[in-house]
Amino acid sequence: MTMKRRSRSWLVLLGAGLAPAFGAACSEAPRPSPAGNAVAAPEVLDALGPDARKQRRVDYVARFPSAADAREHLRSLEARGVRGRILGDRTVHAEGATGAVEGVPAGGGVVVPNVPMRPLPGVDGEAPRTPWGLDDAALDGLLTARDATGVNELRRRVPEADGRSAKVAIFDTGIDFDLPGVSDGGKLEAFVDTTGFGKVTPTTVAAAADGSFPVGPAALRLGSAIAPRAVTGAGVLDEAAQARRVLVAGYDWNRSGASADVIPFLVGVNAEGQPAVWIDLDGSGTIDDRRREELTDFAATGRTVDATAGRGAARAPLAVTVTDGAVQFHTLAQSSSHGSSCATIVAGDGFAGGKLSGMAPKAKLLSYLLDPSGQDVYTMAELMQMFLDARDRGVDAISISYGFARGSLSSARFLADFLDEELASRGVVLGFAVGNSG
Repeated sequence: MTMKRRSRSWLVLLGAGLAPAFGAACSEAPRPSPAGNAVAAPEVLDALGPDARKQRRVDYVARFPSAADAREHLRSLEARGVRGRILGDRTVHAEGATGAVEGVPAGGGVVVPNVPMRPLPGVDGEAPRTPWGLDDAALDGLLTARDATGVNELRRRVPEADGRSAKVAIFDTGIDFDLPGVSDGGKLEAFVDTTGFGKVTPTTVAAAADGSFPVGPAALRLGSAIAPRAVTGAGVLDEAAQARRVLVAGYDWNRSGASADVIPFLVGVNAEGQPAVWIDLDGSGTIDDRRREELTDFAATGRTVDATAGRGAARAPLAVTVTDGAVQFHTLAQSSSHGSSCATIVAGDGFAGGKLSGMAPKAKLLSYLLDPSGQDVYTMAELMQMFLDARDRGVDAISISYGFARGSLSSARFLADFLDEELASRGVVLGFAVGNSG
């Protein structure tokens, strides 16, 4: 199944209530029976081409009538030495299964290949320029849909209908970290990338006799200003390795002009007791400036540092997610204008010099990165995990500026059923893009 990216999405948020003003709601679609929506194992292999048919090897996701059926299939995979996991309540992701798809019961549910999704080219929306000579009201009417959708009238009658209790996830190219009225002041609650781009697993480290910490062939020192409570691990942000992960020639994390830098870092607990990462962005071998070289979990603190270490003409924000056993760095080296634009439409709170507001300016935002490299290399399982993560974080609505470009009816029904049961039925409003073709 292929998805088309970068189509405009619109949401109207009414206080704590949310209503989609775009797309098609998956929850309204007729729900097919599992048997009528099943795909036979040979058809799945056919969809992957002659090599897959020859090897009888397929990475797939399958949805079952019940959680018990899903667990039973997972047990059958494990018995054959095939790795698998359950997404949601009754969807199984079989990873690199050799012939395992044959074990899906006839009529047991939808089975779709878990192949990387690559979208058809979309049309990027350009940032609007402020028209000369228009007053604020005319500017609002020209650059937002607040009047056309009745939001301005609603706000006049109900001032509290500003999204103040709502959380909206934006599935797109990412939301810029330094965007006034959109990602500042704690408005951007989380930055999530389930593709694993930027993720590094540190190794255990101990200080040498001279107080330095070995990181690969080099060593890092912490200045007295850092004052960590503990240093527990070390690793490197390898630009070339990260580029290979998303199938691009290069990715310049620190804007050095090269894309093969290996940037060392340490992990541990900072002076305030927070999980922290100290990264040697200036290549000096010594980390002695907390403001410029210490990162804490973005979802917990909203902290970023300048990846250029002051070398660049413009600041290039770098953030990190800290989890047990791993860290994941986040930056937007590629254009994130579309994701930032959609976030501004939904919940911008004073942009264009403070003159304009989005549909729900007091709503909180969560950024889900579908496009780390401009290649959109993610799988069905990764996409589904994004939806589940957003649900578990308590979002009220999800804006998805990607739409189906082509694919089988059974694949579309598969995702629709999943979203209907796991999200829409639990009150999450979903809005898919409907394309750029008018």
